[in-house]
Amino acid sequence: MLAPYLLAAAGRRGELRADQRSSALGFAPEMAQVLHHFQAEQDAANAHAAAQGKKLREPGGLAKLLPSHPDNDTRLRALEPCLQPIR
Repeated sequence: MLAPYLLAAAGRRGELRADQRSSALGFAPEMAQVLHHFQAEQDAANAHAAAQGKKLREPGGLAKLLPSHPDNDTRLRALEPCLQPIR
């Protein structure tokens, strides 16, 4: 019963770790650009569905813990320190 939640959490943590390694190699700006693109596509799809009168349901309760990847906002927030100019 608990295994899917633990596996999903490990997947999200691993994805953030991979993002961190990629940004350490200098790919943070490119990753941020792709994540912004993904978010824009998702926002456009949601707007299109809403315009057609479809109700958008956010996952609730424990369902929020099942995605294997962090959401785009979480990944972008984790990249922010790597995108700041060095002073």
